[in-house]
Amino acid sequence: MAERAEQQYPMIFESHEARLQWERERLAEADADIAAGRVISGQEAIDWLDRWAAGEELEEPTFD
Repeated sequence: MAERAEQQYPMIFESHEARLQWERERLAEADADIAAGRVISGQEAIDWLDRWAAGEELEEPTFD
């Protein structure tokens, strides 16, 4: 049997509206990052994740 959403995610919100507000804020942050050029390509992300998954000690990606 699938776990309830409250058990799958560590964040608990007081209401559905509070969760929607949190999601809107995260989307606004993402839009600002994209507008400012703080992005990496999908392939760069996959390459970094592959190296990390292989146990390589890596710094967080930087945005040139």
